[in-house]
Amino acid sequence: MTIGEFIDEVRSPDLTVTVLNRESLRPVYDMLAQFFEPMSVTVREAEIDVDAPTDAVVLHDGERPLAVSPLEAVRDSVLVVNADIYATGARPLDEVATPEVITELGSVRIPGERENKFVLIQVSRHVEAMAWQAGGGELHASFQRLSRLTGERGTRRVYRRLGELPVDVHVYGVPDAEVPPGLDVTVHGGRGDEIRDAWFVLHDGAGNDGWKAGLVAEQVGGNTYRGFWTFDAERVDALIEYVTRTYPPTG
Repeated sequence: MTIGEFIDEVRSPDLTVTVLNRESLRPVYDMLAQFFEPMSVTVREAEIDVDAPTDAVVLHDGERPLAVSPLEAVRDSVLVVNADIYATGARPLDEVATPEVITELGSVRIPGERENKFVLIQVSRHVEAMAWQAGGGELHASFQRLSRLTGERGTRRVYRRLGELPVDVHVYGVPDAEVPPGLDVTVHGGRGDEIRDAWFVLHDGAGNDGWKAGLVAEQVGGNTYRGFWTFDAERVDALIEYVTRTYPPTG
């Protein structure tokens, strides 16, 4: 299989996000709708029993609820921040908190029909934070171009910090720059279309299937990617096996 074929085999159910008993201002609701739009998730609001929670964000598949998060948590973690907070390192790994209504979108294919780079950055940091919390295991991350480790201070800081733990870090990408000194990583280079377009972050769980996680995407234009993220242990194992077999260490 190729990375594209891994993406193709993921299902695409019709998911909905409902904001119950909204008290937050309308602009917050509008930002929520804009955030989920690139993932083809419909956002709506509803008023129910007065004793029910206010500003509750519910992700559901048909009538089946999958996750509930406070709107405030979604707002503070993803709606009122941008990619710069990660690129500059203003939010360290121990402060990454991804609401369940986002993580529960795992194993749902993102069609790549609209710009969606920020949500993928958020999920990437979530997987990296899981590796940091586990304190071990293997982390495999593709940057498309290795120069991103040089140019993005926040990313460089994350991978330096991971390398200080017993996490075996592997980085992948077109070798257009030397890996910065001080990063304890194994480099996997390549020059084909797949590695140039691929964005993945995979953690093997450090021996615990419950800690396995992965994001996989391929660029289809500008800031637009198609892909998925997953916490399925077998799928994460298959992805790690594929990337390590396809792109062996270069030095």
